[in-house]
Amino acid sequence: MNSSTVRKPVFLFILTIILFTGCSEKEEARVNESLPSASSAKEKILYIDSYNLDFPWVQGITRGILDTLEISMDSEENLDNSRSSYEMKIYHMKTKRNPSEEAIHGAVKEVLALIDQWNPDAIIISDDNAAKYLVVPHLMDSEIPIVFCGINWDASVYGFPTENITGMVEINLIDSMVEELKKYSKGDRIGYIRDNTITSRKESENYEKLLGTAIVKRFPTTISQWKEDFLTLQEETDIILVGYPNALEDWDGSTDVYQDFLREKTEVPTGSWDLWTSSWVLMSFALVAEEQGEYAASTALRILNGESPGNIPVVRNKISMVYLNMGMAKKLGIIFPMELIERSHLIGDWLDE
Repeated sequence: MNSSTVRKPVFLFILTIILFTGCSEKEEARVNESLPSASSAKEKILYIDSYNLDFPWVQGITRGILDTLEISMDSEENLDNSRSSYEMKIYHMKTKRNPSEEAIHGAVKEVLALIDQWNPDAIIISDDNAAKYLVVPHLMDSEIPIVFCGINWDASVYGFPTENITGMVEINLIDSMVEELKKYSKGDRIGYIRDNTITSRKESENYEKLLGTAIVKRFPTTISQWKEDFLTLQEETDIILVGYPNALEDWDGSTDVYQDFLREKTEVPTGSWDLWTSSWVLMSFALVAEEQGEYAASTALRILNGESPGNIPVVRNKISMVYLNMGMAKKLGIIFPMELIERSHLIGDWLDE
């Protein structure tokens, strides 16, 4: 037997091992590619709302967040993340509907448990109560980045911004509106009415600072008290600033009770900064809630893409829409100039309906 007949089987055996090993590695690679990896998992964003979804302001912020993240929500508040690169959950603290300390601390306990269980990569909060009761005592030193929106006027009262917290402050263009209302009033005494909440008191105090004058303020807790306070303010002031009073104890959510009352009883120029009160008052310089939500969501994405919250400055909202109530103007004998009408949205003359 010569040497060539011995080497041939050995050579074929080695070649078979090489080919088999190569095929196994390719097959393993194909299998691994079909399995989800840790790096491909969606990053998680938790949105914590201070109030509840039936509040129009919250609806607008939520819309802005969801649209930015390409997430849809049905009427039952079920979220569809299938088109989005991110997974999201929403928690409503309901602190306007349940303002007691016990209820608020119960909500905080629930949301902290959710954070611990779900471990979000970023948190968005809206409005003051989430900042005061949740973030300040529990999350200020957290490693989780937090983006706030809807905090009225000044976030520094909560110690924001920090290395892990930034966001958008909510500023009402109340000075411009009051200057316009003065053109139709008999004097310059200003009244304010909303509801008895932290937001209302903080808001009215900042109005005084911005306008440089004292304001006659009312913070009712029931609908009947709200009506009495409004009538009293008309005797004491020349202009009344009307906020959305959704925290009244006995309110069922129907706006007719306010709209019907104000359309019948209003005798002085009234103004608001909320779109959903524009049919009640003479004039509204309305904020756009979607602006807050869009900014919060886009900022959260910037952070998840590598930017540090500490390097992103706190900003203020910039968008507002002017609404003129032509029925209320007719009732009060007011004629708006064409220049103002042309740049405003008009509420129809309901007196002729």
